[in-house]
Amino acid sequence: MIKIFKILCFKSKEQAYRKGVKEMNTLVIKAMVYWQMFKNRFFEEERGDVNVVSIVVLIGVAVLLAVFFKDKIGELLKTLFNQIGDSADNVVTKNI
Repeated sequence: MIKIFKILCFKSKEQAYRKGVKEMNTLVIKAMVYWQMFKNRFFEEERGDVNVVSIVVLIGVAVLLAVFFKDKIGELLKTLFNQIGDSADNVVTKNI
């Protein structure tokens, strides 16, 4: 309804058309500016790169250590679970 009222306020359809074209041009220019700003921020800023690289390096080191000490880690886990199981058995048998 408001758009119809705006069109009726112009002296001719040509004026309304020009006004619409100007508004569209303004919107296109704003979109282009926002796109350029987004693109510059996304591709040129490097704030988060150091964090990503450090996380990848830490994960790589952890995987290498796990592979290198695979047998020792397996033995340690077996020992721990055996002790936990024995302790649980002792607690259950004492409470009965």
